[in-house]
Amino acid sequence: MKHRSFHHYLLIILFGLAVTPCTTKAQGQAEAPADSSRIKLSGYVQALFQKASAPGIESFSGGGFEENVDQRFTVRRGRMKLTYDAGSSSAVVQIDATEQGVIIRDAYIHFTEEKWNTFGLQAGVQNRAFGHEVAYSSSRRESPERSRLFQTLFSGERDAGAKLIIAPPAESQLGFFRLEAGFYNGSGTISDYDNNKDFIGRLHTAFEGRTAPWSLGLGASFYSGGQRQNTRYSYEMTSDDGFTLDSAESNIGQTAKRRYYGADIQAGYDFSFGNSEIRAEYITGKQPGSSTSSRTPRSRPEEDTYHREFEGAYAIFVQELGKSPLEVFIKYDFYDPNKKVNSNGLDESFTEGDIRFQTWGYGLAWKYDEHITFTAYYEDVKNEQTTLSGFTEDISDNVLSLRIQYRF
Repeated sequence: MKHRSFHHYLLIILFGLAVTPCTTKAQGQAEAPADSSRIKLSGYVQALFQKASAPGIESFSGGGFEENVDQRFTVRRGRMKLTYDAGSSSAVVQIDATEQGVIIRDAYIHFTEEKWNTFGLQAGVQNRAFGHEVAYSSSRRESPERSRLFQTLFSGERDAGAKLIIAPPAESQLGFFRLEAGFYNGSGTISDYDNNKDFIGRLHTAFEGRTAPWSLGLGASFYSGGQRQNTRYSYEMTSDDGFTLDSAESNIGQTAKRRYYGADIQAGYDFSFGNSEIRAEYITGKQPGSSTSSRTPRSRPEEDTYHREFEGAYAIFVQELGKSPLEVFIKYDFYDPNKKVNSNGLDESFTEGDIRFQTWGYGLAWKYDEHITFTAYYEDVKNEQTTLSGFTEDISDNVLSLRIQYRF
């Protein structure tokens, strides 16, 4: 109870910091009408064709294919973002409109104090402040989707919460430094399904060469949260490659802990033959899930809880081809949901929720103009070969994606 109370008090303080200066400044002043010059409309549309190596496959490349279907057209993203920027404060609303429907992607307010222009607060539905790939825009990312690792841990990327931001002005001696820390529901963009609040923090530093065209970014992230256990059955991996059951009645209502530790790097150099860039990220920690999946749930979990230690990473290399509008890229990622067991130990006592996957991706992008980009991307997906039924050999789940993006 003390831990939860601390969360509650800190959230009250965060919102108090936001409201107090705004209230003070507004005293004695009439409400100002909206200035249309401060309104900005932006967005992008991604039309996509995909061909899978087999019908009806499960896929992290835009979701699984329907039964008997191995090719499809889709509007992968149809984003429209409205920003009202008042200088030290702003409000953002972003929607995503596809053939599947229309949903809210972002809805948050942001302000920075004006004395030091260093401390800020952001509250609402927003990207989780963990790592680099979560917040890296899908309109800029070369691969059509985020890595399997991030789709598993941070499904949908967004969450409702509030975070403090410490980011000194770029011209100051500490302009390379940025710290974000806040509390979130932990349930994504749906209504919160338990009383736990998750803490996320990220420290990032960025440097650029003064006499040479290079850049370097380094980051470290931490996630501490959890979800409510709604059954008495709790399974924990032990060192002898098996799950141990705890069926105490007191397990109901307990918090199944989520702990993530992450490190990321971004490095670039503008050579005479074109700009080269490398981005990479590694995450390890503990993740609760069900018997068949370690995905963070998007609804109230009703299954028994399985506690697993995981690790995962991705790395991408991007190379511009001279002065041409073309760039090539190669990406590798892996996700091991249960690092306490290897492929030799995966027998019928385990499920697909314990199998390690890795993906090699190969892509070519043509930046036709400032608005239009054509992308071709092929994903070669490999799973552990085990004695588990259905995974005794590599399953056929490769995907070719052809995408046209219009950005405005």
